Amino acid sequence: MSGEVSGTAPARGVPARAVPARAVPPEVSAYLDLVLRSDADVHEHGPFTLFAGRGAWQYYARPRRLAAGEPTTFTAADVRSLGWLQDSLGLPACLEWLEDEAPTLAGAAREAGLQVTSHPLLVLAPGVEPVSPPCDLVVRLLDADDPDLPAVHAAVAAGFAGTDDVAERAAASAETEDPSLEQVRRMLRAGTRVQAGAFDAQGRAVAGAAHQPLGPDGGAAAGVSATEVVGVATVPTHRGQGAAAALTALLAHDARSRGIGTVFCSATDEAVARVYARVGFVRVGTAWAAEPCEDPSS
Repeated sequence: MSGEVSGTAPARGVPARAVPARAVPPEVSAYLDLVLRSDADVHEHGPFTLFAGRGAWQYYARPRRLAAGEPTTFTAADVRSLGWLQDSLGLPACLEWLEDEAPTLAGAAREAGLQVTSHPLLVLAPGVEPVSPPCDLVVRLLDADDPDLPAVHAAVAAGFAGTDDVAERAAASAETEDPSLEQVRRMLRAGTRVQAGAFDAQGRAVAGAAHQPLGPDGGAAAGVSATEVVGVATVPTHRGQGAAAALTALLAHDARSRGIGTVFCSATDEAVARVYARVGFVRVGTAWAAEPCEDPSS
């Protein structure tokens, strides 16, 4: 749930509900506590850790990692207090967490007036090799200087927006020196992001995805062998052609080549979760997100 706001699962999704979970690997929670620290100012506030992004992405708050025996109950007052801090920093009142980290947080966030949604959490367990489903598109990895990187970045943005205006978005990005694209380039050079793109028969970018290791060593220095697949999006005219599964498989293979044990992702809904299941991911639990409710008058 890191990267572009909330990885593969935007905060708006299926109605919030809990699902019986298998055991979530401990590396997932440890990874989520670490992955944003190199790119954010970190504020410990009550039972929360707030990541205030220093680049193009603002990020969110998560439950503070607790020592054994510490209480894990959250209240609406805790959430409102965090919201005041976020507002003072010019940040949206956004939260992300795992079900087993904070089972009472969903109710507290709702009571505090936030919109709460749930998303399937899936893991490609250590030792499981990803399956590469058939795909008519060309999928490949891109580095920071790849000339197709701006188009892939634009395709992801267009996919999340539900449009096909990739060329227009790429042109606008070039004219304005898009800060989010520059941040992607910095992360690629630092080894904290691996970017993949999908291209049609004419060589046009139509989809993209990434995974975000904790560093060039795959997290070895941090002692956490995990990475998250994020930012999976396909433009509407090319959905249903296997791009998401092919990109996820390619990224999972890359993670395995780096010696990373646990690869995980959160899906927008059950239908998207089935796409990841085709690659070999299995449902282990529920990821939650909370954000300000939409103004119905807007």
